[in-house]
Amino acid sequence: MDISKWRVFTKVAEVLNVTAAADQLDMSQSGVSYTLKCLEQETGFPLFIRHPQGVTLTASAQELLPVIHNFLNEKEKVDQTIAQINGMTRGVIRIASYQSIGITWLPEILEQFLHDFPHIHINIWEGGDDDVEHALFNNEVDLAFTSLRERPNFEWIQLATDQLQAIFPEGHRCASKECIPLTLFKDELFITSPGFYEHDVNYFLKMHDVQPENILCHSTEAFSIMAMVRKGLGSSLLFTRIIEAGGLHKLVVKPISPPISRQLGIAIASKEQASPAAKIFIEYAEDIVSVMNDA
Repeated sequence: MDISKWRVFTKVAEVLNVTAAADQLDMSQSGVSYTLKCLEQETGFPLFIRHPQGVTLTASAQELLPVIHNFLNEKEKVDQTIAQINGMTRGVIRIASYQSIGITWLPEILEQFLHDFPHIHINIWEGGDDDVEHALFNNEVDLAFTSLRERPNFEWIQLATDQLQAIFPEGHRCASKECIPLTLFKDELFITSPGFYEHDVNYFLKMHDVQPENILCHSTEAFSIMAMVRKGLGSSLLFTRIIEAGGLHKLVVKPISPPISRQLGIAIASKEQASPAAKIFIEYAEDIVSVMNDA
């Protein structure tokens, strides 16, 4: 099996465009098209449906994609193990992450990790909650910085707790309150993220039977939400780490009642079976986040 061909397949499946895939792989468009044609001849079924805007995966290709991701992951583990035995740790680690973690934890972790292991390449993919889950379940990443939820086939590595808080513009009528009841947001002018992007806030609202009825807008950018709150356009609920990363300027931040928190950490299919590079990276993450939490 020619691994290079399957790397082309996964890249086209990722970007759903032959030209874009060719650019990212530093190949010609005709070279990518020829590779796909060869794979279709080898498999005996079409992999992509071509259309003017790009390509989409056939049903057969969708069934095959997770298997190919797993195959490439195992090949990467073999390569990294050989490199480790030879005393030169090399490899690639693919990480999915929330924006809040990408802003706060990851820069510190990467600075120290890459200083000690400069030959390991890191691919970081940031997205909404559903996107991170999709990447994790389809073997598109080695590990994910995410929040704790039910994942029967994945291991959980606890790193920190993140509190949910209410944010208001300066001068808001709630500025003098010590604590904000969650039920306030049933009627409060509200700025939030859609459920597919921010699972946890929406999950806790639903769990406490709070359905905001006065939503100004949905945004997938937490910093945009904070900017709109600063302008007095509404209020919101965000977790502490993203609030601290965005800055408290012209914001009133209050704890909520009942207190709500989420657990942040690393989800991985199997730490024991992870690549050598991923195992080392996790150890760095645990040590560095622990120090950051104590600071």
